[in-house]
Amino acid sequence: MTQAGEVASVLLGFDNTENLADSWVDVLALLKLDGRWQITHKSAVHSTRAAWARGES
Repeated sequence: MTQAGEVASVLLGFDNTENLADSWVDVLALLKLDGRWQITHKSAVHSTRAAWARGES
């Protein structure tokens, strides 16, 4: 999670341990309103299209 005041972004990895090729990456944007975190945007990407999320060169 990266947070700056009342905004945050989260990168979540959902790994299928039986078949890593069937894993997902979610990217969420959040905004804190009235003391509660609200999701303002969510993107889900299949692992075959999310090589950038591994952090490898």
